[in-house]
Order: sequence, then C-alpha cells, then structure tokens
Amino acid sequence: MIKVLYDHQMFSLQRYGGVSRYFANLYTSFKKGTEVRPSISALYSKNHYIEEVTLASPHWFWQLLLRKKRRMYKWNRWYSKKQLRKQDFNLFHPTYYDPYFFNELKKPYVITVHDMIYELFPQYFNAGDMFVIHKRRVIENAHHIISISHSTKQDLMRLYGIADSKITVVHLGFLQELSVDAAEIELPEKYILFVGERTNYKNFQRFTEALIPVFQKYSDVQLICTGGNAFKKEELEFFQEKGIDKKVQQVSASDQLMTKLYRNALVFVFPSLYEGFGLPLLEAFSNNCPVACSNTSSFTEVCGNAVLYFDPIDRNSISQAISSILENPSVSEELRFKGSEQLKKFTIDKCVEQTTAVYKHVLS
Repeated sequence: MIKVLYDHQMFSLQRYGGVSRYFANLYTSFKKGTEVRPSISALYSKNHYIEEVTLASPHWFWQLLLRKKRRMYKWNRWYSKKQLRKQDFNLFHPTYYDPYFFNELKKPYVITVHDMIYELFPQYFNAGDMFVIHKRRVIENAHHIISISHSTKQDLMRLYGIADSKITVVHLGFLQELSVDAAEIELPEKYILFVGERTNYKNFQRFTEALIPVFQKYSDVQLICTGGNAFKKEELEFFQEKGIDKKVQQVSASDQLMTKLYRNALVFVFPSLYEGFGLPLLEAFSNNCPVACSNTSSFTEVCGNAVLYFDPIDRNSISQAISSILENPSVSEELRFKGSEQLKKFTIDKCVEQTTAVYKHVLS
C-alpha cells in the first residue's frame, strides 16, 4: 500500500476547475482501490469535487472562520506543513506550484504539469509575478513529473531542458457522474457553445469575429458562453460595435447545466491558441456534441479524427469549420460517433493505473 499525500493548494483556490477536478478524481478512485491510500492535507475546502470528502475539520466553526479564500489558504497551508512534518506518507503530490513545502518535506514528491501557458505567452501576464519562478523550482526539484499530454512534455523538455526519462505522460481520465435532470433553464433552439475564460490565449475575440458571417447566414443561431465570468463592459461594447449583441449570451452553469448545454448545442467550439489538454473536449464527446477546434498544441493528440480542425489565427478557417457542421447533418452525426469512440481512450481507470505506475517507479 502506497500512502500518498495531496496538498491543499488547488482545493483552496478553486471551487470548480480542471486541475482540482483531476486531483479529486484521482483521490476518489484511489479510495476505491487497494494499491494507493490517498489523503488531502486541508482543514476545510469549498471545492465542489471533494464536497463528500471528510477533511480534517469539517466543523461549522472552520466553515465560518475560513469563509474568505485568503484566510482559508493560509490555514490550509499551515495544516499542510504540519502534515508534512508528521511524515505519515510515502509520497507527496502537491497540487500546484507553491514551494512552501521545501523545508518541511523529507520524502520524494511528484508534480503534475498541465500546461506551459505562462512560459509560452508571457505577454499576457505580469512580468513581476513570482509564479513562473516558483513553478520552475518545483518542477526541476521533483523526483518525477507527470505531464497530461505529449504536447506539454515536449514543451517541458524544450523550455526547461527536463530529461525525457524524468517525464511520464498520463492523459487525463474522464469521469462522468452527473445527469441533466436537475438543470432547469430555457435555451435557444439553435446555439453554438463556448466554454471557459475568454481572454488572451483563449482567442475569444477572434472567434466571435469569425462568427459574424455565420450569424448572417444562419439568422436563428446564437452563441452561449459559459465557464467564465459575466461579460465585461469592453466585451459588451465590442458585441454592439459588431452588431452581434443580440446573438451572444453568458450563462453561469453548474455541472448539471453544463451537461444540458453540451447535449443541445449544434457545435462546441474550442478556439484556444494553446491548451495543455482541453478537458471540455472530452466533456463534449461524452455528451454527444459535435466539436470544432484549433489545430494547435495538444488538440490533435486529444481529438484524433473526431473533430473538425481550423487554424485559430484565420477567421475564415474558423467560420468555414463551424458552417460545415451547421449545414451538413451527415458531418455532425459522423463527429458525434467519432467523439464517443475517441472518449474511450481517456478513461479514469487508465489514468489511475498509469499514475500508480509512476508512484511505484519513484518509490523503487
């Protein structure tokens, strides 16, 4: 039995999100097995994916005391240090890049790298941010690195000079648990779906500009955005300037509502310039939703031939891919079938099995 300690970081930072979902899925799956005994070093968390997990102090006092995220992070960090000093584990797996544990840890640790966005797109981030420095220290000092895609592995080797032998690719495993039954919302009859944040490398503005000829051709089609915050003033002004303000809406969605949004969309479009993996792609596949996405970074690795690709820099390329799906029911049906087949390559069981192999390798 391997005793693995996951720390508090992403469970303190995220209510929802791909990174905390990844670790929560590992934790939940390992709890059902016999080879790995996981624990989480957190006093309290508001994270949706571990709501059923009994943490150190689920008492109402902590819920009241740690209501503010900054305070919760501080106390969880203190508790994580305390658990590290106990050394009641074989292996440490921090959930993010805060190097607070360097002076406390006496056991080996593994780090999962999801992407290299900060390194590849520094123009979009604060030049004085210590995050990149901390991230590099944590990665370079790790006993082993898990990369969630071959694309990210190549970035690690190229940008940080990490040896091939120190990195193992373990693709994300998809775990579908929720149904659509609880979601009550009135949706447009025909809509295109966008999921996630809308700035910088997410390529949202170019994507919406590419939609203008699509909206002109299909007057009854709208765009639903979810996963990010409400539209900013600048975005609303941009929509109005382009004459598409009546075509675009933002929806704050629970997991149940996300299922409904995917299932009823004409197409899910993922126009990012870069992704380390792209979990929404698997979510779309699992809900029988046709996909059009960028032809960059990890997309071809994750999607295979199950999507229509476009050049994310070329507005015409984006427009043509979306239009091909809207006007050809046969294309749409083919993508639905191929998506469900592609999803079979990314099971949670496979992710757990390969992660366990990494843990054993490090401890051997």
